[in-house]
Amino acid sequence: MIDSTVTSGEKSKADDTKVSDHVHRARVLVLAYGAANVRSAYSHRILAMARTLAEFGHPVALLWFTAFYRVSPNDQFTELRKLMSVFVCPTLPIPISGSVTPNRMKFASRLHAGLQVVSDALGYRRCVNVTRRIALRHQAEIIHAETALCGSVALDTGVGARVVTDLHGDIGAELRMSEAPAWLIRRRVQEEIKVIRHADCMTTASHVQRLDILARSGRPNLPIHVVPCGVDVDRFAAGSNLREATRTRLGVSARHVVCYSGGLHLWQCIDETLDLVEAMRKRNRDIFFLFLTAGDSSRWAKALARIGRQGVDWLALQLSPAQVPEHLAAADIGVLLRRDHPVNAAASPTKLGEYLAAGLPVITTRFAGDAPGILDTSGCGIVLGDVLPTPPELIALDAFVMRHAGDRDTQGRLCRQLAMRSQSWEIASRELKALYERPPLVPHESDPVRPLT
Repeated sequence: MIDSTVTSGEKSKADDTKVSDHVHRARVLVLAYGAANVRSAYSHRILAMARTLAEFGHPVALLWFTAFYRVSPNDQFTELRKLMSVFVCPTLPIPISGSVTPNRMKFASRLHAGLQVVSDALGYRRCVNVTRRIALRHQAEIIHAETALCGSVALDTGVGARVVTDLHGDIGAELRMSEAPAWLIRRRVQEEIKVIRHADCMTTASHVQRLDILARSGRPNLPIHVVPCGVDVDRFAAGSNLREATRTRLGVSARHVVCYSGGLHLWQCIDETLDLVEAMRKRNRDIFFLFLTAGDSSRWAKALARIGRQGVDWLALQLSPAQVPEHLAAADIGVLLRRDHPVNAAASPTKLGEYLAAGLPVITTRFAGDAPGILDTSGCGIVLGDVLPTPPELIALDAFVMRHAGDRDTQGRLCRQLAMRSQSWEIASRELKALYERPPLVPHESDPVRPLT
C-alpha cells in the first residue's frame, strides 16, 4: 500500500527562485529511503531539495520508501503536500547503516543475518517496481535520487529518465566504522560504484567528496555540483531574541557556555567532546557545558560527572528540532569535533551552519570535512590539530572562550554573516538551480529523446 496525497496548491514564486520562461522545467521525481517520521539533517536536506525544485517551477513528486514498521503520521510532509504529490511507501527493511544488532546465540545471529539478506533483496526489488510505476505515472523526465541506494534503484527502473544522485557521505566508510557485516558493506558499495559510473550527474555536500567521486568515476566530465547542507539562517538567528531569558531560565547568566548540539552517532565524537570540555574546565571553572540532542544521553553519565555537577556545571537536554534555536542562542561557543577518518573527510556537518546562524563561534578539527576551510581565516572559530588538544591548544582555547565571551554581540553578527555566505540554504539552492538549468538535465535539441518505457 502506498500512502499518497496530491494537492494542486499554488507554488511559491519567490523572486530569487524564479526561472526564466525559456528554461525547460522538467518533471522531477525525488526518490528517498529512510525513516519518514524523523526530523533529521538527512530528511531536512531531502525535503529542502524537493521544495526548492518545486519553487523553481518544476512539477515535482516525492516518493519516500520506509521500512514498514516505521510508517506513522508524517507531519513533516504536511506543508510539502501543498506543492507536490507525496507518496510514502512501506517496504521490507533495507539495511542502510551498521546498526545491526547480532544475537549472542550463534544460530539466532546467523538466522537474523540471513533474514536481513532476504529482506534487503526483496525490499530493493519492491523499490524498483514502485519507482517505475510512479515515474511513469508522473511522466518523470528526471529522477532525483537521494543516496546511492536510491540512485541504483532509479537506474534499474529502465524508464529512460535522467538520473541525478545526491551522495550524503562515504557509505562504505560509515558502514565499516559501525562494524556492519561484510555482505552489507559490499552491497551498498556496489550500488555507489554503479551510480558513480552511470548517473547522468551528481550532487554532494562537500568539495572533498566531489574530488573523490571524480577520481573514482573515470569520468572527468561528470557534472558534480556541491550543494552544502544549508540551514535556515533566519530561524536560528531569531533565537538570539530569547538569549537572556533562556540563560536566566537555565541558570547560566554568568557562565561561559560551551555547547554540543546534534546526534549521537559514533563519528560525532561525543566521548572526545566531553573529554575536551573536561580539560577546558580544568583551566576555567566558569565554563558550563550544554549538551543538546534529540537522543538519549544517559549512557554518557559517567563522563558528564567528570565535568562537574549536573545543573551546576553541565546540563543535558533532550529537545525537538523546534526547541534548538532558542537553546543554542544561550550558548557562547559550539563544539564540532571529528577524527581523521574517511567518514569525516566527506562530511558537510549541518551543525556548523546551525552554530554560526545562532551566532556561535565554533571549535572544530582539521578533519571535519569542509568546516576547517570555512572557519580557518574567518575569525569565527578555532581549528585543532586533532580531537585531543595539545597543551598550547588548550591555552589558545581558553583565550578563545574569553575573547568571544567579552564581545558576544559583535561575534554573533560576524558568525551569522559567515553562515549567510557559506551555510545558508539560499547558497545551496543556487547550486541546485544551476544544476537543473544546464545539460545534461536540460538536453540540447540534438540530444535523443529518452522515452518513458
